[in-house]
Amino acid sequence: MFKSLASFFVIIVLLVGCKSKSEECIAPAIDKNLVGTWKAVVIEDSEESGTGTLTFNADGTINDPGNIFLGSPVAKSTWKVVSGDVETTFSTNSAPISTVSFTFKVKENTCTKIVLDVFGLYTVELKK
Repeated sequence: MFKSLASFFVIIVLLVGCKSKSEECIAPAIDKNLVGTWKAVVIEDSEESGTGTLTFNADGTINDPGNIFLGSPVAKSTWKVVSGDVETTFSTNSAPISTVSFTFKVKENTCTKIVLDVFGLYTVELKK
């Protein structure tokens, strides 16, 4: 009886030990991972300069209700991935500039965090 009980406890400990190990998330490619709503922090000169939410839609549009990217309202924002970089275009209704484009280098791409960089001038940290 003691051997059976001891064997039972050993099996339980092994099963619990195996189930407690969490599987690491492997982030999908940036064009898939970026789709969704993110908490965004803009960092310029090592200081936070803006926060809010950004939604990168599967149809290539961006919802930026807090105007994080340009600091002023835009009529249309779009994104696409080209050679691993995120290219964005912002159309405004104001003259003399009606369209502005940025190419963001992807500095980090994990399941819960993406870091985008524009020429080292500023970064956008996105967190789920």
